[in-house]
Amino acid sequence: KFYKIGSANFVGLLEKTEPEATHVFVSIDHEIKGYFSIRVLLRKNLQSMLHRLGDKCKALISGDNESDRGGMKQVFGSSVKLLFNQTPYDKLDYIRSLQSDNQKVLMVGDGLNDSGALKQSDVGIAVTDNTGIFTPACDGILHGERIGDLDRFLKLAKSSTTILKVAFVISFLYNAVALSFAVTGNLTPLVAAILMPVSSITVVSFSSIAVRFVAFRKMRSV
Repeated sequence: KFYKIGSANFVGLLEKTEPEATHVFVSIDHEIKGYFSIRVLLRKNLQSMLHRLGDKCKALISGDNESDRGGMKQVFGSSVKLLFNQTPYDKLDYIRSLQSDNQKVLMVGDGLNDSGALKQSDVGIAVTDNTGIFTPACDGILHGERIGDLDRFLKLAKSSTTILKVAFVISFLYNAVALSFAVTGNLTPLVAAILMPVSSITVVSFSSIAVRFVAFRKMRSV
C-alpha cells in the first residue's frame, strides 16, 4: 500500500476545497479516501490581550495556509503583518530581519517548527497546554490558558526589574554607610557581623514584598 497524507497538491487533488478551513488529505494507492478539516480556534482572551499590546505586536508568522487570513486580520488588526506558509527557515529569517533593524524581538510559539526562531529571538516564549511534554528551547514557558495575560506578565517583568535595581541601590547605600563607620573605627567586628546578615535579609525582604505587591496589583484583574 502506498499512503500519502498532506495537502491537496501533495496528494494530487485538483478540485477546490472550502477556503475557511485547512485540509489534510489521505490517499491510498493514489486514490483519495478523504480528508481532515481543521479550523482555527482562538485561545481565551487572546484578542483583548492583543488590543492591550497595541503596536507592540508586529507580525503573525504561521506555517498554515492563507485560509486563515480573513479571520486573523480581524483578530490582529490591519497594522499587524500576516505571514502564512512560512517554513521554519522563513520564521528564522524574519526574526533576523527585525533584529538587523536594531529591534528587540520577543517571539511566542507553540511548535517544534518555531524552535529556531524562538532561539534566535531576544526573548523566546513557548506556549504549551502540558508543561510535562517536550517544549522548544526558549527563555520561558507559558501555559496555554494564560496566553491572554501575556501583556500583564511583561509589565510585571519590567516592574520586577525596577524593584531589583532599587534593591541594589539600598544594598549599596547600606554598605557605604556601614563602611564609613568601620573605617573610622566606630563599628566593632561584633556589630558588623550582626549588621551584614541584617542587610541581606532587609534587601531580600524588600524585593519579595515589593514584587508580591506589584504582582497583586497588575494581576488582580486576571
